[in-house]
Amino acid sequence: AGPRFTAGTLAAVAGLPEPEVMASLREAVEHSVVTAAREGASDAFAFRHALVQEAIYGDLLPADRTRIHVAFAAALERGPAGPERTAELAHHYYAAHDLPAAIQSSMRAAEAATAVYAFADGHLLYERALELWPQVPNAETLVGMDRIDLLVRAADAAWASAPPRAVALVREAIADVDPDVDPARAGTLQQRLCQYAWSAGDGVTALEAGREAVRLVPADPPTVTRAWALARLGQILMVVGFWSEAIEFLRAAIEAARAAGAPGPEGHAFDSLGVAKAYLGDVDGGLADLRHSIEIGIAGGTMEDLGRAYENIVDVLSAVGRFAEAEAEARLGFEYDESHGMTQYFGSTTLAEGGLALIRAGRWREAAELVQEASEYAIAGVSDLLIQQRLALLDVGQGRFDSARRRIERLHEISGRVVEAQMVAPTAEAAAELACWEGRFADASGVIAEALDRIIRIDSGLIGRVGPLYALGLRAEAEISIANRRRHVTAAARELSARAQRILDDVTALHAEAGADRPAFAHLTGAFVDLARAEIARVDGAQADQWAAVARTFEQIPMRSWRAYALWREGEALLAARQPRAARDALERAHGIAVELEALPLRQALEAVGARARIDLTSDHGAESRPSPDDQAGLTKREREVLALVAEGRTNREIASLLFISGKTAGVHVSNILGKLGVSGRTEAAAVARRRGLID
Repeated sequence: AGPRFTAGTLAAVAGLPEPEVMASLREAVEHSVVTAAREGASDAFAFRHALVQEAIYGDLLPADRTRIHVAFAAALERGPAGPERTAELAHHYYAAHDLPAAIQSSMRAAEAATAVYAFADGHLLYERALELWPQVPNAETLVGMDRIDLLVRAADAAWASAPPRAVALVREAIADVDPDVDPARAGTLQQRLCQYAWSAGDGVTALEAGREAVRLVPADPPTVTRAWALARLGQILMVVGFWSEAIEFLRAAIEAARAAGAPGPEGHAFDSLGVAKAYLGDVDGGLADLRHSIEIGIAGGTMEDLGRAYENIVDVLSAVGRFAEAEAEARLGFEYDESHGMTQYFGSTTLAEGGLALIRAGRWREAAELVQEASEYAIAGVSDLLIQQRLALLDVGQGRFDSARRRIERLHEISGRVVEAQMVAPTAEAAAELACWEGRFADASGVIAEALDRIIRIDSGLIGRVGPLYALGLRAEAEISIANRRRHVTAAARELSARAQRILDDVTALHAEAGADRPAFAHLTGAFVDLARAEIARVDGAQADQWAAVARTFEQIPMRSWRAYALWREGEALLAARQPRAARDALERAHGIAVELEALPLRQALEAVGARARIDLTSDHGAESRPSPDDQAGLTKREREVLALVAEGRTNREIASLLFISGKTAGVHVSNILGKLGVSGRTEAAAVARRRGLID
């Protein structure tokens, strides 16, 4: 009967009077075989333990199973219609080996599931129809479409929950279409491959498929298919940074969509157009286009473009340093995605973008909470990639180096086909910063050089992505040059200085470009130019006022972790200039930020400088913010909730049930808690938490 059943349905299948069935069910409830519950206006029942249900089912002879499944299907056919009934019918016909009825009911159930945004369920049901297809002689007639259309339906459903599978399904459809015979259909499939490949983290394939789609679909007369092909290519060109070229295709897509009366591709094109315009300097105009895309999406019910528009608004706001607005839009977008069944793709990526904005702003505890929430909905592809990047950045910044290494290794495994700054830069940033903290400056320099070569296009609009790479690259070069100078390795020092100069030239050129055409980005490019110049000057003994200026700039943006780094270097320069009082002030301000961010590596570096200069930074004087006991533990709000349950002796499964999260997520929280408290087990964690006042 499935997970739940009513006495009426059971009576119909058993061919017994309902009072007699109720008496038997009452006895089963008394002996804890089944449990009673309410289902609407009816009494519903379910087995108390699934293993008991499986054991009873396993005792049935195959012929009995088939007969009873047929009876259940017949009883359900006589009952009220609804999505759940449709799915149950598909199950019973499949189990009864009535393949024609199974394929038809699977298709109806898949359509019903996707209509209510249950895309993962819809995907599995479409896959079942594909499995049955070769076994049903007249399958095309029964389902009302050919196998290629069924593959597309399955890919559409898979895209929201399993993008790599969507790529595989649409590739299978492409193989069955001759582009010379039906170029429009082949082009449609290529534009879907463009969409799914990018979602799966394969930007190279996405760009190739987008160009092929536009080549295949006829331009005249304007059609919906042509509009979609242009819009998809424009999207990918926008993503990889060819913004001027993207705008040409996106405007053509809008024109074709309007001619064909198709709001779907029009809204999609406005979404990408807004991002391209913003990155080319027209931020207000770009945001207006993005909000227009949302209006079109609401009117037409196109969830993809609504979810994508919110995500892109967050990205644009973060790119120009408007971090608080980016966080607010991320939360708003997630609410929409959650209410429309899109949390696994758009919801998770929107929260991840909001998390990056909070990381940049120096609100790391809130960033961790936002990204942890995103991780509960992560799926393979871009979603997983973005989330792991943010977590890697936090791991490095807060000193969880072993965890950071594991994440970076995984990121290298899943990002082999990405070429856009959005996907490449954060991974390289985490890897290079980790190498710097561990004293592997040559490795850091190599990571940065490789990443900058890999990114397909860099200009001033991407300073929020690549600025940290330039800064870390120059930090590594400065340390190498200083070490070589101490060892009198002059040839190597000259070579590395030349490499550092090239980085400075690149970031200076971006600043000049921003100043000329994109003033919205000039404050960010200027900050990283100043930092780059101070880093190069550090080799010869940088002036403290250079670092003080850098610190003020990052305070204004605000980017607090970079401000703390600049204050650190300012303090060092002041000590070298024999100005200990001024140095103390700079180091204490940096230390206060480090404590608040729980930035253990930075805090330890500052305390080491202070110890050498006999400046005590471990007391709370001079701190910009005095953390509470909870802050000192470094626990997020969710981790404190989990810790309280750990202290009660709850298992991971019980914690997951009580907090409505997965068992895997509960396990991750427990591991993080043990690491942050510096303990090896749950009992010790509970004792430490009580002793430090972290729980009641």
